[in-house]
Amino acid sequence: MALMLNFIKAMKELSVIQKCYDLVKWYVPIIERFPALLN
Repeated sequence: MALMLNFIKAMKELSVIQKCYDLVKWYVPIIERFPALLN
């Protein structure tokens, strides 16, 4: 049972990491365009 709870906890943490990764992946191209907008 404890093993299952640890597994679920790990999966939740992974999904948080996945969301952060998706956010970064989405943000990077926008940030890369900023210098062109500022000039």
